[in-house]
Amino acid sequence: MIGGTLSRRTLITFAVALSIGALGSTPIAHADPMSSGIHTWSGDKYDGLGGGRSGSQSTAAGDEFDAFASFDHRMISVTVNPSSEESWGLDFAAPKGQVLAEGRYEGAVHPNIGLSDRPGLNVQPPWGTSSDITGTFTVTDVSFGEGQKVESFEVSYVQDREGFEPLTGELRVG
Repeated sequence: MIGGTLSRRTLITFAVALSIGALGSTPIAHADPMSSGIHTWSGDKYDGLGGGRSGSQSTAAGDEFDAFASFDHRMISVTVNPSSEESWGLDFAAPKGQVLAEGRYEGAVHPNIGLSDRPGLNVQPPWGTSSDITGTFTVTDVSFGEGQKVESFEVSYVQDREGFEPLTGELRVG
């Protein structure tokens, strides 16, 4: 959240989550700012999403991290608002009917495509995204608070786009 308003990325994430029924019927107040966070990432030079870039964002560097969970705790969405560039969005979802828990999730697809038994993954850098993604992510820590509050979340991911090398990274908040 920047200046008391929801970021564009957060609003888009809410819309996607509502469209897949992940949030239930109750309106969302806001994503909670996280007291600590770090995101590191790397992309091969031929990767359409990473483009040979690598980098990191952290609360220690003045970057802001906001997070929320779906009401059923199936999905966690994190928005990273770096002080030096536009927002990143990271969405991780368990297969339909499951709670996002520690473990490895293979065969993940974009969350608005993964409506069946597949996990959902969408790492959206500020310079572009794609819906034709697949990937794997491993949750090593997850703790939910009341309602949509995320207490802590740690995940590593590999996001593939057909014809390109993967975008890889790690995220820790809370």
